[in-house]
Amino acid sequence: MVALGSSVFLLVRGVLYRHRRTAQPHTLVVCQRQNHGNGWFTLTLQRPGPLRMLPLPRFEGGQSVALSLPGSHLRRHYSLARWSKRPFQYEVSIKPEPQGKLSQLLAAQALQGTRLQVSRPSGQFTLRTDSPTRRQVLIAGGIGITPLLAMLDQWSRQRHRPDQELHLYWQSRHPGDWIYHDVLNAYATTMESVRVRLLASRAEDGKATRISVSLLQAQLGSLDDTQFLMCAGSQMLDNLSEGLLNAGVPASHIHFERFTSGAVPSDTGNWTLQIEGRTVPFAGHAHVLSALEDAQVPLAADCRTGTCGQCCVRVISGQTRSLLESEFKVSAGHCLACCTVPLSDLQLGRPGHSTS
Repeated sequence: MVALGSSVFLLVRGVLYRHRRTAQPHTLVVCQRQNHGNGWFTLTLQRPGPLRMLPLPRFEGGQSVALSLPGSHLRRHYSLARWSKRPFQYEVSIKPEPQGKLSQLLAAQALQGTRLQVSRPSGQFTLRTDSPTRRQVLIAGGIGITPLLAMLDQWSRQRHRPDQELHLYWQSRHPGDWIYHDVLNAYATTMESVRVRLLASRAEDGKATRISVSLLQAQLGSLDDTQFLMCAGSQMLDNLSEGLLNAGVPASHIHFERFTSGAVPSDTGNWTLQIEGRTVPFAGHAHVLSALEDAQVPLAADCRTGTCGQCCVRVISGQTRSLLESEFKVSAGHCLACCTVPLSDLQLGRPGHSTS
């Protein structure tokens, strides 16, 4: 009997070991779906059937997983919204975007019982658990709350300096967007070192507020000895990053992740993309990557916001325009397909080498 128990234990260890070693996505099932009044929805994912008793791969607060529907070539990263030291479930909250093909499909098809292909957690935008600074400030815009809430979960459960503080600012358009209002209030009332401030830029009571560096200075005083972690749209991030730098905050203390590469451009025209002997039309797409995906041209892409660099391609001929200043730095003659639009017909190739 003891030998049998040992064999079962070794079998389970072997399964988990192989799972850690593989980079292949695994199949999880939607065990719960919650629809919010603002159109956003939250999915809770776990292993199917008896396998739900096995823990999922661990992750750091701030990391994300790529989701896809079985049989679909569409794949998109979503931040994990809640953190656990030993997770048996993953939680993601999704805002369906008008131009978001996968988010619209998930809104319609990811119901309770639906199986999804889910990658291992990844990403460099994580909580600074070893930060020597006295204060960490988390700033979220809209659905950008998800990675920061996971960071708050992790920070609350791990040891930190007794004098260290964590401040969280969450700006949304309307108070109805605060889908984690109760969770955040619970943290703020039970932990003296946590401060939470919710802001609505279009509040119906006329008390609209927006996050700004001047607001931070008024409420926090000196911004010295502070790490900033921000997740929002491009305009909000660019404004805050510039303001913090002008206020004397070192660039090494400013960390951010974009959840969008910016507004869809309307002045790019219709062009053709040549890549590996194929001709791909570009017409009304958000970026080069979107056109390639529509044509089912395989190209790795995780972040879609200029961070991971996996969609780097070589520009053999033609003119391009970048939608943002990407965090991943590419070598001359290359571009990131996820945040680039063409200004002419393009001939593209796989990169020989790029730097990050």
